[in-house]
Amino acid sequence: MKGKDDIAELGQTLNTMLDQLQGLIHDIEQEQEQKRVMELEALFMQIRPHFLINTLNSIKCSLILQQDRLHSGIIDSLMSLLRAYLKVNEPATLQEECKLLGHYVDIMKIRNEIPLELTIDLEPGLEQTVIPKLVLQPLIENAIVHGLVDKPDAGIAVRAASGPHGITIEIEDNGCGMEEELRTELNRRLSSDGAEQYSSYKRVGLINVIQRLRLTFGPSASLTLCQNALGGTSAVLYLPVEDRNVFLSGGTKL
Repeated sequence: MKGKDDIAELGQTLNTMLDQLQGLIHDIEQEQEQKRVMELEALFMQIRPHFLINTLNSIKCSLILQQDRLHSGIIDSLMSLLRAYLKVNEPATLQEECKLLGHYVDIMKIRNEIPLELTIDLEPGLEQTVIPKLVLQPLIENAIVHGLVDKPDAGIAVRAASGPHGITIEIEDNGCGMEEELRTELNRRLSSDGAEQYSSYKRVGLINVIQRLRLTFGPSASLTLCQNALGGTSAVLYLPVEDRNVFLSGGTKL
């Protein structure tokens, strides 16, 4: 419609509104289709791990019938880790986390063909401390991969102790250690609270640990790498329980 009268202007306005409505409907339809695809993918992602767990369970039963206790135990450890990965967003107690570390070490011993000993020493009363699930595993992995692969008497110790203002968890290895310059640079990055410091950082596991700790316990949570008396490296986590209302799973406030 052409012209400058009121009817012509009204017609133009209506045509513009119709075009906008059609564009909005198209966008909504695309968004709904994307959501549908994402929901299907999420369901598929849930099915695949359960399929793997069921398959591994069948293999484990077969190994047990053949009295192969070694490999059936490894399959059992792998299944425990897969179940934990499926619930990674759920919290865990320190005792549960250390049990998963035992399963992880069992698998790494077979995978890397190394005699590795894991010792756990938790101060009484800290077993039920709630921490993010799988937050300690990257530290164990780093100790094995970067310091213990060629060590004939490889060992890792996990200790937890409480202080007046928080909890300290130390993961100590007797590996080859770390150069002071590299350790200083890593600690500088781990102590930084700026996201830009993480963008080009290659040790994703360490960054994941410190970020999850700070999201859970507040900005005062820390992760520090230091040389220990065994010549290896210790990763020391500090959890400032006063920064957040951190409770034991039984309901007792720390």
